[in-house]
Amino acid sequence: MLKILLQALSKDGPVRGFALAHVLFRAWARRTYDQHTLGILRLAHGGMLAVGAFAVVWALWPATTLTGNSAALRILTGSLGAAAAFTGGTWFLMPALHRATLLGEVMAAALYGSLLAVLAWLSWDKASSPALSDPARFASIAFICGAVLMAFAHPLSLFIRHRVMRMYANHYAFETPYHQLIAARPARAIWRPVAIHEAGHALMYALGSLVPEDAIAYIDRDTLSPSAGAVSLPRVQGVELTMALYDWKLHTLLAGMAAEKLFTGTYGLGAGGDLQNWAELAGGYLLLREDVAYFPEPANDLELAANKRELVVLKRRQLRAVSRYLQVNRHIVARIADCLEEVDCLDHAQLANLLGDVVRTGNLPTPEWPTRFDGTPMTRRDQPCRGPEMHDRSRHEGKEHFFAIRR
Repeated sequence: MLKILLQALSKDGPVRGFALAHVLFRAWARRTYDQHTLGILRLAHGGMLAVGAFAVVWALWPATTLTGNSAALRILTGSLGAAAAFTGGTWFLMPALHRATLLGEVMAAALYGSLLAVLAWLSWDKASSPALSDPARFASIAFICGAVLMAFAHPLSLFIRHRVMRMYANHYAFETPYHQLIAARPARAIWRPVAIHEAGHALMYALGSLVPEDAIAYIDRDTLSPSAGAVSLPRVQGVELTMALYDWKLHTLLAGMAAEKLFTGTYGLGAGGDLQNWAELAGGYLLLREDVAYFPEPANDLELAANKRELVVLKRRQLRAVSRYLQVNRHIVARIADCLEEVDCLDHAQLANLLGDVVRTGNLPTPEWPTRFDGTPMTRRDQPCRGPEMHDRSRHEGKEHFFAIRR
């Protein structure tokens, strides 16, 4: 994997190299979380309990003198510490459903404590004089303010919990609402078209006998990323670039936009870049075709019109073949998109596992990979998205790698 990152950094530049490193690291972190979920949750909640208890003890420890700043700091520390202690301790003591309900109340209490800390910081000096000169009046004002604050405690806590559950969606199918909240990930509906687009590209690997070990499909939710997703193609140069591989690459460039058309009814924004790459490659492909008259440098309008006509015919024929192939294997495209939304990045072993039962249709090329290429045969497994045996990228050696398809 390190060699792939270095090659991507040298060939595609630091921005795209960092984007790939970011995606791979995030996918590794989520897989690690999958494999050690219970242990991580126990350690996290035990740490929260210990830190929270220490913060509460420090906040309640007697102080010789209090100022506005120190009082605000103690109130804020005590509130956050109590929230951490409640959240950590109740994980070991309460049923999961009750913990999920309690979490909204704890968040509201932490908010109240933060507001009181701000109030103490702003008005400590002003409140000290009335408290000394007229204790009864000061006590009445404090009582009324406290009563109003407590009256709205429950509705505010419900509102906060509602907003949290609306902002975050469940990422893994945990069995309890509390686990769902702990494992929350950002809402993913907006990334569905990207996942469908990349799944269409990835389905084209099923036309060969194996998935080359350099194959990677991913979606990147980082808003600063130069691309929302990509499917990598192994670099084939010189005599290794056969007409079959040339033809397969052209079909693959059209597969992403065809998948979006199939699932959403429209071509997405990613189709523009794919069509531009297709147009750049199609001219050279037609020049190599013995049965096509294509002019490398058209000298007049007739030759230019002939070139355009051949390009239109080629694109229409390939798009028709790819669309029929995607329609027959629509459920597999959806399954690949589901896995991309779940784990962000799929390597060659995962792709081969997902593509094992693809149904081939007519008028499609068969990529004949060079003998030096290693890869994973397309065999079906029980758990397509997860499993430690499916994430070993240590065999990525001796291959050039580039990202030819981006959305």
